[in-house]
Amino acid sequence: MTKLYKLFIVTFLVLSSCEFLDEEPLGSPVSDEFYSSLNEVQLGVNAIYEVLTNGTFQNGYAYIGTGRGDNMVVVESQRFTPTADLFKLTANSLDPMVSGFWSQNYRGIFRANQVISKARYMRTFDSNNLQNNQENLRIMMGEAKFLRAFYYFNLVRTYGGVPIKPEELVLKGDEDNFIQPRSSVEEVYAYIEKDLREAAIALDRRQVGGNDVSILGKITEGAAWSMLLKVLVYQANPGDGSVKWQQAKAVGDHIVARTNAALSFREILNFDQLYEDPAELERIKQDLVFEHLTDEEFLDGSTAGMGDSNNSYDLNFQYAFLNRESADFSSEAIFEVNHVVLPDNTVNLSSPFHTGVGSSNILQPTKAFASNYISDPRARIMVMTSGTTLPDGTVVGNPPFPDKTACYKWHTLNNERAGVKNFTIMRYADVVLLYAEALNETGDQPGATEQLNRIRARARNIVNAGDPRVSSSTEPADYGLANYLDTRKRIWNERRIELCFEFDRFWDLVRTGQAQSAIAAYNGVVEAEYRKDFVKGVSEVLPIPQTEVDASGGVVLQNPGY
Repeated sequence: MTKLYKLFIVTFLVLSSCEFLDEEPLGSPVSDEFYSSLNEVQLGVNAIYEVLTNGTFQNGYAYIGTGRGDNMVVVESQRFTPTADLFKLTANSLDPMVSGFWSQNYRGIFRANQVISKARYMRTFDSNNLQNNQENLRIMMGEAKFLRAFYYFNLVRTYGGVPIKPEELVLKGDEDNFIQPRSSVEEVYAYIEKDLREAAIALDRRQVGGNDVSILGKITEGAAWSMLLKVLVYQANPGDGSVKWQQAKAVGDHIVARTNAALSFREILNFDQLYEDPAELERIKQDLVFEHLTDEEFLDGSTAGMGDSNNSYDLNFQYAFLNRESADFSSEAIFEVNHVVLPDNTVNLSSPFHTGVGSSNILQPTKAFASNYISDPRARIMVMTSGTTLPDGTVVGNPPFPDKTACYKWHTLNNERAGVKNFTIMRYADVVLLYAEALNETGDQPGATEQLNRIRARARNIVNAGDPRVSSSTEPADYGLANYLDTRKRIWNERRIELCFEFDRFWDLVRTGQAQSAIAAYNGVVEAEYRKDFVKGVSEVLPIPQTEVDASGGVVLQNPGY
């Protein structure tokens, strides 16, 4: 499970006046100094995590990933704001959300680069505890690589090809490497994939179980594998027969079906295809603290255990409770940002997204979405309509809710502390559905259908728990076997309802080629003032912030159409 450990959050308060939280260049600093202790490395890793708690990051992640799609509409009071332009696909390169999301992700990359470049050369350990120290450094390097990959993933699917920042900024006379041109989408994805594969090795020895908070608070192997599966799927196109589908299936076999547990490091890295420069092998061994192994021992003699992906994730958690504090650290949580408010308020780092009861109501589910899935208990739970009484006594339609619909996943119950819920980025159902998609694309319709029905079985068993809106039902029924196209349609439909309002909808539409048709259907059912202006070949990505284009002197080129 991937969490932001509460100790980390407390640590951020101590660091609030330090260099980690100051304004930073979007690369890594010129420095001849390297870490001298594991504690210094840990502080650096903590700072990478901190970006995830930032309001601009969390709101940007939600609004860019969900608000631009077809499931939600901006509330009437927000129709003429700059954020509404983002939702209506008319944002320009000066939009604060466009620049804010860019800068926050690069802030995370800067901090990751700092950790990786400085920790790479650290090898001074207590000889009495050498193995444990090496293991701890390896794990922290894995965390840094995972987070760097995640931040680049956000950038590439939001803006297209982006500059890959060097790990170390170098000054040479009148020349430097501060300004980098945009890399291609393919180059950025290759960079991301390497980081995730190396992270999977670095984190492979971390076991998850019980109530060990030192593990609950940190990125683990299962998160690296799960994010790798997602990144591989994003690199393929439906029906194209890409090798990425085969690779995604192999990853799913490993973490979902669990049929190929023993993998060599060569296989995990996809070394022979992904690494063209032989010198990179020495860099990998150094980064992951495996210099004591020969090249052959490292690549072919070592195997990664399943770690936390072996038995930590399942679909047993109640869907109806996904918006509650009880969902934090559940068996479905793969990647979430932990937030904490102590009872005496001495520590208050609440989520800027879940800030209070009904406060995140800038978007609301469309009536069309609610009516399309009226028979599905997941929609009846997660779409709140006017006049409904919630388990905490709140009546939907009264302030602060809009007068049409509201999103239960973004609602904080009155009897739960406002803002303390974790911010969920990835859960196990997403992984299962990505695996189903890879199975279908590689010709295994029975396997894909089996995974789909796992999701639907959980949906049928939603319990009442004092919520009068829903109880267990016969819907949604299991799917029978179907051909490739029908199975693909089912998977896409299941992603829309199961993961509704969980931030990936617009990115899902773009990667599957559905964006133009889905937005057209959306425009056909909403009032004219809420329609979106989708332009094929333009609207799939946001513009590059104008400040970046200007600061680069034209080296960083603007996206077409902006």
